[in-house]
Amino acid sequence: MIRKPGCMSNPFYTYVPGRTANMPDALRLLREAGFDTVDLNMCMMQRNASELCEDGIWEKAADEIGNTAAKLGITFVQSHPPYPRPSMRRKTVFDEGCEYNEFFLRMMKRSLEIDSRLGIPWAVMHPVSCRDIPDSSPEEDVAFNLEYYAPLLDLCEARGVGFAFENMADVDGRRRFGSAPEELIAITDAFAGRKVGICWDTGHGNRMYADQIPFMKKVAPRLVCLHIDDNIGDKDLHQIPYMGTVNWEAVMKLLGDCGYPGAFIYELALYRRLPEALKMPLAKYSYTVAEYLLNL
Repeated sequence: MIRKPGCMSNPFYTYVPGRTANMPDALRLLREAGFDTVDLNMCMMQRNASELCEDGIWEKAADEIGNTAAKLGITFVQSHPPYPRPSMRRKTVFDEGCEYNEFFLRMMKRSLEIDSRLGIPWAVMHPVSCRDIPDSSPEEDVAFNLEYYAPLLDLCEARGVGFAFENMADVDGRRRFGSAPEELIAITDAFAGRKVGICWDTGHGNRMYADQIPFMKKVAPRLVCLHIDDNIGDKDLHQIPYMGTVNWEAVMKLLGDCGYPGAFIYELALYRRLPEALKMPLAKYSYTVAEYLLNL
């Protein structure tokens, strides 16, 4: 059962080039807010906006992150590596964030090396849609995910890192592979016998379904990670629970009923434009909300 509130590492993170203390400083503030269970967010690596992208310092920076976490009593339970940009949002196949982009692939592999280095057990991955086939079938998409992710899993599985495939949400009026639970199940089946599971994002679920509970039930036996956030159903707002329309009582009941074994991890984005003086009070409030949910 879930015992403690957790959060991605991003709320207090600020990138200063050439500085290895960016993430450690963010972790110290997150711990001050109450959180000691953390998802190491490395999504900014796809934008070349992290000390972990810098060839001269990334290893030292990763070690400093690990050492700081140990001193603070923080446990990294999962990570969010850089993710491929949906095909309908790319200008060309060379667009930054595209899974075919050489820089992106290098950063993806580096993020998995960091997971291994820090002993992080799960890397949350976005399913990808089949290359060069805009109207690909689910079977073709599953085959492409197996082709694309198997070599990456080979890099880290032997060192204890597994993949948790995240439920997506259809965007721009077009189907996005991984939005349906059956597609997530098909990916995990394709990796049978390997360290692969599912991450459920409550915000994505709320965008896709008026009631996401029946769809969460379908993946519950394979659920190993969570992204907890709220919205009003149309945009991926990454709000604190009860600021949107997610049925939190039903979500928490399902997690309890299915014996979900993983962590409760916030994925929040509402810190980006806040003045510094308001970030800590909001982080502490979000911790209080998480405690409330875990006691339902």
